[in-house]
Amino acid sequence: MSCADNPSKGFSVLEVMVVVLIIGILIMIAIPTYINNLRESTETLCLSNRLAIEKAAILHYHDLDNPIGTAIPGVEELVNLGYFDGEPKCPKGGLYVWADNLYAENQRPQLGCSLHFIPSGP
Repeated sequence: MSCADNPSKGFSVLEVMVVVLIIGILIMIAIPTYINNLRESTETLCLSNRLAIEKAAILHYHDLDNPIGTAIPGVEELVNLGYFDGEPKCPKGGLYVWADNLYAENQRPQLGCSLHFIPSGP
């Protein structure tokens, strides 16, 4: 028995095209959402790393009994002092840099990332 004898077997070209169209629409919706979630997760990880570094620097000051005029320890120094097992890094390769908040009185310096967060004035 050939396919010509039984036309009800299989899918028509139109049915396959409709399925491909629906899959294409779903992909068009899913990919931007995935990319946005990926971007947000890297920014969140960067923020988490910056907060951990800032807290380690505060702990370092408390360990030294808050000496006045002590320089802010860099990330590498905090790793060498044992506050971290490994160096926290920006997931996108940004550099963590301390920035003085010159515009606010009695504010502690902020840690910035060259890609995700640059401290600025008011």
